Amino acid sequence: MLSEIEVFSGDTLVLAVTTKNDRTGNTWSLIDSDISWVLARSASDTPILTKEIGSGITVTDAQYGEFEVKVDPVDTEVLDGRFVHEAQVTDQDGDVSTIFSGTLHIIEDTA
Repeated sequence: MLSEIEVFSGDTLVLAVTTKNDRTGNTWSLIDSDISWVLARSASDTPILTKEIGSGITVTDAQYGEFEVKVDPVDTEVLDGRFVHEAQVTDQDGDVSTIFSGTLHIIEDTA
C-alpha cells in the first residue's frame, strides 16, 4: 500500500511505478500485459476515474516493469476530499495482480 498522496484539484499528477514481486523483490515484466488504474470514493464504490494503457497509462520500460499513470487537470478539477486508488496488471496468462493501492487526497484549489 502507498502512503497518502496529496494533490490540488486541477493539477497534473504523474505516478511513476516500478512493479516488484513481493516474494523475490525482482521487477515484473509488463510485456503483453494490460494495466488499469482506478480512483473511487471508497473501495466499495464505482470508480469515478479509470486509466488504461494508451489512455493515461504509459509503459516506460516493459521488461523492467515500469509505467506511469498520468492524471490530467480536467480529471480532478471538480473533486475534493479523500479517495482510494489502485493499479492492477493482467499478464499475458490472464492472471490479475494488484500492484498498489492507497489514498489520494485531492485538495480544493481556490485559485
